[in-house]
Amino acid sequence: MISIYPEHKQAVIDIMEEGFFPGKLITHEWLKEHLKLNENDINYPFIKLSRVEAFKKELLENYKIHLDSVRGKGYRVVPPEEQTEVAVTNTMNGIQKNIKRGINYLQNVDIAKLTDIKKRENTDALGRIASISGMVKRERNIIGTEHNLCAIT
Repeated sequence: MISIYPEHKQAVIDIMEEGFFPGKLITHEWLKEHLKLNENDINYPFIKLSRVEAFKKELLENYKIHLDSVRGKGYRVVPPEEQTEVAVTNTMNGIQKNIKRGINYLQNVDIAKLTDIKKRENTDALGRIASISGMVKRERNIIGTEHNLCAIT
């Protein structure tokens, strides 16, 4: 059998030949085998991340197949009718995580060592980020409500 390089391209061919369907779980073991991952390699974590992300990107962009992480198990093939909701949820979670990180940074600036102008800049930045956080939370609530209404009808 001829293998295609890079490894993620061969893994895409393999998954297509095996057959995939919405809801299918692609296990970590399957990925390890088909992406030619060697746990003994000193760079294993980086190689794994790179190859898995390339595999996911290839499936998404060329086949419109979205994979969503299932903690400790692998990745689930997201059914087309769920892809929008999963994309929005993942995006909102990422935004909220980064907002929390930014607020943490700003709240832990050594204010005592700042000039009055820099203190004001810090306070203004905290206010702007808090405002953005509020907008994101409201948007999440709207999206959640819309999703629930669609599910009812």
